[in-house]
Amino acid sequence: MTLELPELLKEKAWRECKAKGRKGEVFVTNLLTTAGYEVIPFGIETRSEEMKRMLKGNYAPTANKRLFSMPDLVVIDRDRKQSWFVEVKYTRRKFSDEMNFYFKPRQIHEYRSLWQGMILIFVFDSEPYYKCINVDNIRDDFLVNLRKDIDGNMRELWRFGGIYEDIFAIFFRINKTDVSKGR
Repeated sequence: MTLELPELLKEKAWRECKAKGRKGEVFVTNLLTTAGYEVIPFGIETRSEEMKRMLKGNYAPTANKRLFSMPDLVVIDRDRKQSWFVEVKYTRRKFSDEMNFYFKPRQIHEYRSLWQGMILIFVFDSEPYYKCINVDNIRDDFLVNLRKDIDGNMRELWRFGGIYEDIFAIFFRINKTDVSKGR
């Protein structure tokens, strides 16, 4: 079976998106492990293909929502007996407090209801390199609108101005010089 051009382009875009996401996860994992945190891959992407295929069937929607919204990482500070769920989002854009981010419909709501306290880490190609948001601080009025992306998929547009934190505010062991070197 051969794929038609639109399917090939979608497949290429999907692979590029996954590669971009993994790049951000590698940066965050390296930064946190260098600082002495234990980092464990956690997201559905790290699970077996067979499990993902089986779950895409008609199983309990609540379980599926939780499984398909699993954060990318679990970060542990054994000395302080703390742990965090972490979702990593990578972008090539420069940071601005007023920048917008697209998410799948209801994804932010699922993060807030299913993964309370989860930390979103946004990774940028330029300084400040990393910014964080605790999902508990996201309000409904941060949702700007709902629109279609270039592939025709519906996406929610969110603006998180004013609630970004430096990565050092949450993960205090990170050395500021490691942030620029760890890129």
